Amino acid sequence: MQKTKILFLIITCYLVAGCVTEDRAGVVEEDMVYREETAPLPAWIPLHERGTPWLDDLHIAASHDGMNFDESRLFLHHAGVGHLLLTHDNALIATFQYFSYTKEELFNCIAYSISEDSGQTWSPVRPINLAIPDANLPSAVDPTLVQLADGTFRLYFTFHLHGDQFPQLFSAKSGTIDGLFHWEGKQLSTEQLILDPAVVFFGNEWHHYTTPHEASQG
Repeated sequence: MQKTKILFLIITCYLVAGCVTEDRAGVVEEDMVYREETAPLPAWIPLHERGTPWLDDLHIAASHDGMNFDESRLFLHHAGVGHLLLTHDNALIATFQYFSYTKEELFNCIAYSISEDSGQTWSPVRPINLAIPDANLPSAVDPTLVQLADGTFRLYFTFHLHGDQFPQLFSAKSGTIDGLFHWEGKQLSTEQLILDPAVVFFGNEWHHYTTPHEASQG
């Protein structure tokens, strides 16, 4: 029975070069899945910001039953908030927050990689093409990708819109994973800080799960 990769774990470890390429369509990409990092910390790292998510890594583990897992292995350096989707045509799409050490355009962006052989090999990391209405707004984070009944994709993410006290749940939609994700706006408004959304379809309903966090003071 073939194992299915269904879990990401975030683990901090030493970062150790994948190559950054640009395809004929001008899409920036980086071949880093299952690879070691050799690039040093780049100059554009915002050292003044709270937290260091670019020091975290994604690990992956396999299970036959969803309860017992093999030992995890490195999936991707300097990435976090991993999510895995099995599409209607049995491809795996991993989405995550990515912090490239070699390409500033891929630093702190929602990105993805695709596997068509049950997680044995993966495509280069590419950024999700998200149509944020104002370039001066902060980055979208915490991706969760779902595929709808008509085959289109909806991306849920955490976003802090100017005027909101806390970040909220937003979404965008695209016909293809490599297409433009059109802004759909806020999907949930709360009076507390919630992050890391997970959206699952079962029992003929969509279910949203999230993690409450205490707001930072000062």
